[in-house]
Amino acid sequence: MSTVDLHNEAMALALEADMARRAGNVAEAAEHFARAMDVQRRAAELEATQPSRAIMFRSAAWLAVEAGKLRAAERIAMYALVDDGIPARVQEELREVCREVRVRAIKRQHELTDDELLAEVEP
Repeated sequence: MSTVDLHNEAMALALEADMARRAGNVAEAAEHFARAMDVQRRAAELEATQPSRAIMFRSAAWLAVEAGKLRAAERIAMYALVDDGIPARVQEELREVCREVRVRAIKRQHELTDDELLAEVEP
């Protein structure tokens, strides 16, 4: 499959995941997001040019976050950040994935709501 074909497949899976989540099927949504992450990561690995490669890795990382696969999300984002030629905007978006992973990991560890988490981090 080509990079474009893989990317399109990943986006179709992400759409299915979003529809499942809206229907309240959390486990099904997570499964679709995980599959979309895998396909998008494969597309990124095949892509040779920047910034397309980094953008595809960024998408794969966010799909991992949505799937609840926080370690995978962070690994994908960090892997992408070591490539040369990534525009500053995309670098910042990859760093944002890492920040979101940390926030979700803290919430998961302490079982905090969004309001409780904000109270913990705001001065």
